[in-house]
Amino acid sequence: MTKNGDKTTQFSSPFSASYSKLDVVNKPMIKEVFDVEENIWCTKFGVKGKIDMTVVCSTDSQTPPSLIPLELKTGKPSFSYEHQGQVLLYLLMLADRHANRVTNVANYGWLVYLRQTDQSYPSDLVKPQASSFRGLIQTRNHLAASLRRLAFPEESIGGVEEGKTWELPLPPPLYRQRICSWCPYLFACEILRGHRYVYCAIVSFAILASDFYI
Repeated sequence: MTKNGDKTTQFSSPFSASYSKLDVVNKPMIKEVFDVEENIWCTKFGVKGKIDMTVVCSTDSQTPPSLIPLELKTGKPSFSYEHQGQVLLYLLMLADRHANRVTNVANYGWLVYLRQTDQSYPSDLVKPQASSFRGLIQTRNHLAASLRRLAFPEESIGGVEEGKTWELPLPPPLYRQRICSWCPYLFACEILRGHRYVYCAIVSFAILASDFYI
């Protein structure tokens, strides 16, 4: 979320507005544990990750078993876009590595919260739409381009003029205590912006930025 003049812009989710968080289907039945903490480096999509469990499951007797990425979460059940996006990226990586080689890869992933006590929830399966994958890949490309500009500033358009220091391009912050106080990047945000003081919205006091450097 950034502030542009008098307007506030909020980055949209990589998922479409019509994305259904959870589809009402039968709970999958695990037939086999295919792998645990499987490391996948997918050069096709430019992502890498470690899948908690890769399991062979089926949702009913008429559906053939297929590979499913199973993601375990220890926190409070939220079914956030971040958690769903992680499962969908794992689904892409599994399809790239295993599709038509070992067994079929399912068209859904499994998101399990270990602290979830309400078993009345219909399903924990995350089923994507085409726009979901498109949004995730676009977000990945945006991050990759930004990280490259950070690592190789000389490749930026026009480069760095002589006698000037290259500065990391960052969007202007909101400076809203209610929002910023919960942001995990509060200190990093102000330090990277090069301010002399870091304003801590949580406890409302200023800290010298030099205190964070050794």
